[in-house]
Amino acid sequence: MADVTITISGGTISVDKNKVTVSKKDTVKWTSHDGSFGLEFPSGSDITNKIASQNGGVWKAECGPFTNTGTFKYDVTANGFRLDPDIEIIP
Repeated sequence: MADVTITISGGTISVDKNKVTVSKKDTVKWTSHDGSFGLEFPSGSDITNKIASQNGGVWKAECGPFTNTGTFKYDVTANGFRLDPDIEIIP
């Protein structure tokens, strides 16, 4: 499983990894200590959009398993802002 940390500050969103490499059938976990966020995947994707849930002051969302190889785009949304990093899936 790959982990991505999301920072939400001053009207911007950033991630600690702009590109995440996972093996087929892996999942990815996103976390933020700064607030709620959403993950949006391309239309027609087999991965469902997620809204992070809060547990003990940390917001978390997990997606996968990823079954297709190649670069997989997604958007992180929070407070009306959007960031669009990639996930690279390696078989």
